[in-house]
Amino acid sequence: MKLIAAIGLIVLLSACDKYLDIEPQQSISASEALNDENGIRTAILGMYQLFAENGNYGHPILIADLLINTDDLLWTGFNLPGFNPVLDKQISTTNNVAQGLWITFYAVISQANAIEMALGQIEFADKDILQGEINFMRGLVYSYLIELYAEPWAKGRFDSAPGVPIALHAEDPLDNGTLSRSTIKEVYDYLIQEFLLAKDLLPEQNGFLPTTFSASAMLSRMYLVQEKYDLVEQEAGRVLSATNFAFLADHNQVFNQTANTSEDLFAFQITLTDGANVMSEFYTGELEGGEAFIAISDAHMLKYEPGDLRSELFYFDQKTGSRRTGKWRTRPSYDGNITITRLAEMVLNRAEARYHLGDIAGSLQDINTIRERAGLPQLSIDDLDLKAILKERYCELVFEGHQFRDLKRNRNQVGILSYDDPSLVLPIPQREIDVNPALVQNEGY
Repeated sequence: MKLIAAIGLIVLLSACDKYLDIEPQQSISASEALNDENGIRTAILGMYQLFAENGNYGHPILIADLLINTDDLLWTGFNLPGFNPVLDKQISTTNNVAQGLWITFYAVISQANAIEMALGQIEFADKDILQGEINFMRGLVYSYLIELYAEPWAKGRFDSAPGVPIALHAEDPLDNGTLSRSTIKEVYDYLIQEFLLAKDLLPEQNGFLPTTFSASAMLSRMYLVQEKYDLVEQEAGRVLSATNFAFLADHNQVFNQTANTSEDLFAFQITLTDGANVMSEFYTGELEGGEAFIAISDAHMLKYEPGDLRSELFYFDQKTGSRRTGKWRTRPSYDGNITITRLAEMVLNRAEARYHLGDIAGSLQDINTIRERAGLPQLSIDDLDLKAILKERYCELVFEGHQFRDLKRNRNQVGILSYDDPSLVLPIPQREIDVNPALVQNEGY
């Protein structure tokens, strides 16, 4: 929740403590009773809760946006020792944000492994669905790990360059002093297999939890990184052919919701017990209920075409007059979803894949679907090229964590930096290097 207002130094110190502490404060013991259906279901919910603690649902998106930023974001809050170095691309091996994310990710993986081991010993209805949720969550966590802590796939060294450790057992992988980093390819192979299993095991409808279409959406995303465009089109097309989803007429209806919309393919539901929607806290103005850390620059606004309705998803906060994005606004109840993947991403994934596969007409149709909702005129076949597709992708998905991945996989410059510059990769936390001599540090650290 939002910090309670206090005076002077007390406010500053309490706020700093809040954002310094992003490691999980509790975990579900592997020795917990997991010998019946109720125990398994409780543990599954605990796995999600473990990820939710201290805003970790949103931290991977926030860190990706800060790390890739060149001229879109402006820091307007007080200095946060973990986050400001990420924005400045001057991260140390003891950075608490890089360390906290790593610890949280592997705590979730460890818990998932423990639940899976227990799940194999008992039988009950819907068991396969719970197994699918485990597979989906592990795939999601490894997708974050490999994107943030390893060099990009696009560099071409995926067969030999170090990825992250793959932990296959229930014991805490951080206590394993011999677990080395698998190659980037091995990690992608593993997480894609997790999503494939989830795709087969999860139902078409699963409340606010992941579904078979959530898994297809993540497969489409991962295949796009690997430039496997036929598979991108296949998985994105599977989602787009489903009758479960539909575009909302107004972009404002897409964001800051407390339940899944018809456009959400998977979203984490944030409640008061989860602690915070860290994205809203960072992006929302102070008098509007947030912490006002991040504002949007004038340079960003110049990237929209005249008449683009997405350029209206901004407001000026009441205290400083700084421009803020309307995609992340703190609600009066301090809850709200963090969307991981939505329908527009699938349309844009397929548009890009179709373009590379030579289906220019199909690609154009997808791009014009996105432009129509944005209130923009249709492009012609002569207007369409990869630059136009990526611009549409940027304007639609900006501030949702995609730019980090998109610039790297397309081998585009990040300001003055190359897409594969070591400063655009988080370090392996020094404390993990110290206790595990099998780990090697990332280049540049």
